Amino acid sequence: MPDPKSVSECIERLYDLFAKYVRPPDIDYCTFCYDPDQIDALRETPLRELDSELARLLTWEASDHFGSTDVYKHYLPRILEYLAPPSSGDDIFPEHLFETLGAHEFGTWPEAERETVRSYVAAMTAFIETRDATLAREWRGGAATIGLA
Repeated sequence: MPDPKSVSECIERLYDLFAKYVRPPDIDYCTFCYDPDQIDALRETPLRELDSELARLLTWEASDHFGSTDVYKHYLPRILEYLAPPSSGDDIFPEHLFETLGAHEFGTWPEAERETVRSYVAAMTAFIETRDATLAREWRGGAATIGLA
């Protein structure tokens, strides 16, 4: 069985590496997707402290609702943490994360960012394979669409 510590170590690296991406104070959040209290929380709550419901909403968000790739990168560590154990939250469908990364031109990101996400995906794939073979196959298929498998 894969070591959940390796997933958590990947998440720590994600938070460290992506810390340079800050949410702009004037970002417009979708009022269809988020209620006013959630928008306030997204604007004011430190990233690591966003609750699991907001993390789920961010994970399920359409790729074009982030305003920019830098805003997506800001939220990405919390999104990936939400998907990982012990939370092991669900994405809207297995390929969604990879479609969103692809829409944000993941292949053009700096190598350090790509490698950190690649390490996370590898650790998560190993974890998922111990739980659900079908989901693992779908996860690997999604990852392959952006060169992560």
